[in-house]
Amino acid sequence: MSQKRLIAKFIAINKHLYAESKNPLSTHGPEHHMRVCKNALKLARKYPVDKDVLIPACFLHDIGAYYPDVAKDKYHEEDTKRTVKTLKRIKLSDEKKRRIVEAVAKHGSDPKYRRKSEPIEITILRDADKMEAFGPIGVARIIAVRTLRGDTLQKIVRDFYTRGHLKQKWDAITLPEARKLAKKDYQYSMKFFEDLSKIQLLNT
Repeated sequence: MSQKRLIAKFIAINKHLYAESKNPLSTHGPEHHMRVCKNALKLARKYPVDKDVLIPACFLHDIGAYYPDVAKDKYHEEDTKRTVKTLKRIKLSDEKKRRIVEAVAKHGSDPKYRRKSEPIEITILRDADKMEAFGPIGVARIIAVRTLRGDTLQKIVRDFYTRGHLKQKWDAITLPEARKLAKKDYQYSMKFFEDLSKIQLLNT
């Protein structure tokens, strides 16, 4: 299957899952998955990548967020479960399905998910996803998700700026190409939360 057809196929699958879910997180919806795929394909240009693994993983990596009432705080586990379920009706080899599931399961920024010998598809997916945490879109997504949880702006600033959650996401990026592409957006986000922290301090 051509790359174009593969992307179209998994866009359709992702949109169907989103449409049939009752209370999906829009910040992690089809548009997020499409942007991650775009980032991933940029990064994949310099590496020997199996796109039959990378592209499906991009469109399935956050589908646990389509079922927040089920996932609760265990989004990564739900991502993996939903990926396994979705792939059952897709015509791919068992080996490719296994590798897609592995990429989804290990795309998180926590160091426990990373290892030096990991397949390049996992590294690219993780970096492409972390790139989404920065810049205007990243800031908007962070604030939207955390306010939905009931967090105040003060808590969001404390977590992402003072306690270093943004820095943790930046540190999770492995590939030099990803760091180069995301650097300006990372600086934008740090400056945004720095400025916001000053406003919060003035209001206390």
